[in-house]
Amino acid sequence: MTTNKPRVLIFVPEFPVLSETFISREIEVLIARDNLDILVLSLKKGTGAMSDSLSRRVSYIKLGIVDVVFGLIRAFINFPRAFAAYEIILANTNRNFLQNLYLFIKSVGFARIVKRYHPSRLHCHFLSEPSTIGLLVSVLEDIPLSLSGHARDVFGRASQKSLNPELLDKKIARADFTAICNKKAFDVCSKISPDKVVLIYHGVNFSEIKRDSVEQLTEPAVPTVVSIGRLEEKKGLTYLIEASAILKQRSIIHKVTIIGPGSKYSEYLELIKNAGLQGIVEILGEGHGLPNKEALSYLANATVFVLPSLETKEKDAEGIPNALIEASALQVPVIATSTGSIQEAFKDGINSLIVPPQNSQALADSIEKMILNRSLRETLSKKANAELRLKFNLDENVIKLESYLLK
Repeated sequence: MTTNKPRVLIFVPEFPVLSETFISREIEVLIARDNLDILVLSLKKGTGAMSDSLSRRVSYIKLGIVDVVFGLIRAFINFPRAFAAYEIILANTNRNFLQNLYLFIKSVGFARIVKRYHPSRLHCHFLSEPSTIGLLVSVLEDIPLSLSGHARDVFGRASQKSLNPELLDKKIARADFTAICNKKAFDVCSKISPDKVVLIYHGVNFSEIKRDSVEQLTEPAVPTVVSIGRLEEKKGLTYLIEASAILKQRSIIHKVTIIGPGSKYSEYLELIKNAGLQGIVEILGEGHGLPNKEALSYLANATVFVLPSLETKEKDAEGIPNALIEASALQVPVIATSTGSIQEAFKDGINSLIVPPQNSQALADSIEKMILNRSLRETLSKKANAELRLKFNLDENVIKLESYLLK
């Protein structure tokens, strides 16, 4: 397809991802606005859903030996660029020499693949390995670069090195701009180069995600707590299960519905069994999560939405979770923890209840308060909806992102 519009190649490690619907939504709006020729390049096919219009813009690539060999030949021909890219990767303290050399060779192969798409710009999500590859490709092929940073990829310190932030100074220096979606991560990155880092929130379409446009399920017979998020340590779901046990001891009738994919599915089932919470706490999706549309149906009928997040020992913490914004769009009251950037949008006693992380007792107290006080639920949920629709309006935030992509 021939077009005169600038071609933006969006590079992501996996697409679409159930827990990263904010990326899909942004791209769909960019496509609909039709000011850019948007293509998505992904290393792995995810399990999330996407529209037909979006699926036609997605290519899945697999690095082969031919790409590496011919990429190395091309790098030798363009030796000054290759040497500049090699110098950059040697400065990567997140990996040892052999790991950096391997990543450089991979990037040389990816550069050959990317060049086939003739992009006007390469836009990389995550300031970890994906944008390291993007940085090297940008140097090797002299392609303009821009970046989107989130949370773990800015301040995490995982044992899996590919998840860690790396070469932030060189990435931000090379990129035309770096978009950051929360203030905590923004503060880290803007110290490197204040003029090249911009705060652009993700968002939801508040005109589409509302009670009368989401498929309604049968209204629950008992107060229902819903939590949507990955079944991983950072989401703190252990403490929600423990809080449910406390509520059971207090004879507070309730139900907990947990929705999300993740590695701790079996572990959480065992916790539920050991606490005698079968029939009270359920995990939907058998560890694979549910499509966003289906998850929103459960959320729309929740008495309260709870996200008991924590900061891990590896410094992995929340940005501003999309599920919290979706709950507010549906006017479901929110209980969250004082971790990451959550309090940037949610204030205790004003538009939500905020509790300390890893505190099952405080979490149970707040859930009980929400269940027993309908007036409180209505006040907090209406306030959150009114405030967040101003800051997290999807269309307006994508327009801001697009203005940078067009520069």
